[in-house]
Amino acid sequence: MDYNDTIAQNLNKLFLTYLNIDFNKNQDLLTQNLLSEEINIAPRDLVCLFFRIEEEFHITIPENDILNGKFTNFYSICKIIEEQLF
Repeated sequence: MDYNDTIAQNLNKLFLTYLNIDFNKNQDLLTQNLLSEEINIAPRDLVCLFFRIEEEFHITIPENDILNGKFTNFYSICKIIEEQLF
């Protein structure tokens, strides 16, 4: 298992624990917008998830990543985490 797999597994655990969404069972959703009807995360829940991700991975997600729409789906969040860890 490489580091990217570990990031994805840990991120999926956060989604499953806090939002009851399992991307391992719903891989079609990996690139869907988290606020879309398919996933339907409430904006306030997404903000809470944001802080839990920072805490879990010991990172600070850059404001530009939020402003530029990079914090929008599972894959893009994995990439943000990876960029902050390396």
